[in-house]
Amino acid sequence: MSRKVALLLSGGIDSTVAGYLLKQKGFSVHAFFLRIKPAGQNFDLWREAEGKARLSAADLNIAFSVIDLRNEFKDGVVDFFIKEIKAGRTPNPCSVCNPKIKFGAFWEKVKPLGFDFMATGHYAGIEKINNDFFLKKGADSKKDQSYFLYRIERDLLPFIQFPLAALTKGKVKDIAIKKINKRFANMGESQGVCFLGGMKYADFVKKNIPTNEGAVVDEKGETVGSHPGVWFFTEGQKTGIRNIKYHNQPAYVTKKDYRNNILFVASNPKEDSSMKKEIEIRDWLFHGLETTPKNQVWAKIRYGAKEISGSLEIKSKKKAIFRAEKPVGPIASGQSIVFYNKNIVLGGGIIE
Repeated sequence: MSRKVALLLSGGIDSTVAGYLLKQKGFSVHAFFLRIKPAGQNFDLWREAEGKARLSAADLNIAFSVIDLRNEFKDGVVDFFIKEIKAGRTPNPCSVCNPKIKFGAFWEKVKPLGFDFMATGHYAGIEKINNDFFLKKGADSKKDQSYFLYRIERDLLPFIQFPLAALTKGKVKDIAIKKINKRFANMGESQGVCFLGGMKYADFVKKNIPTNEGAVVDEKGETVGSHPGVWFFTEGQKTGIRNIKYHNQPAYVTKKDYRNNILFVASNPKEDSSMKKEIEIRDWLFHGLETTPKNQVWAKIRYGAKEISGSLEIKSKKKAIFRAEKPVGPIASGQSIVFYNKNIVLGGGIIE
């Protein structure tokens, strides 16, 4: 009897190829599209996405179902996103959505239906070490998504399939075009926050949080312009504010003073005083930290950033401190910091 897999299918290249590879391995695959509520009233993009998922299921000749998780998604992800922005932080919705929705509410709904595994098109893997299961990086370093998956409970890892773990994006697209359907040759990649439904981030923030003009202050302590609210910005980004009198140089956000609504900027954030060697962490979740000598780890402070070396100190059940070997930054409160031992994910937490 073939093993049953519940595949999260978006209709994109990655999840479709994941389904193809699972079938090639002899799994009995049932595709599921997650229906979640978009921001605003533009549902056309979501109807189109669901249609693409149905089309991919037809390409693969597998069963297809839709699961409505709009309430769970709003409560667990969208409301959290807004709450964090209002608090002056820069949230990472994917790191919340994955454990709560994709590897949480979804699995809870399909597991009683007799599925042995669930699968996604993420570029990540799972490794068994001494009877324990660990999340690990995907083989494609440019596409690795382990950063967004660090909060998945280890007890669930034995029931997850990541068919793209050992593949590069180029190989995946090649399979999609040559083995599944040539229409994938013209398909791009989805980007940005999924639930915005095509809405720009700034417009989403404006809809949920009113603007409030504040001062822009440079590294010398001089006021060089104004901004519509610190919640529209994140540390490390180029401001894009046109009214800044900043010596004809680009201004990068180095720090946000949420209480006083002040945005601090510098022309070279890597040389700014906001660089830190100690990063406070809350809501941490660690796996196998005892396997590393003196808690020495490699850390990633945002997706796409280079890993930095340092050590971890557990302060309490909720608090920890990462001490980097060299000053790092700019540090964005609310972002995830994820820890690695080579290609193994040790866990992570939220930057305070």
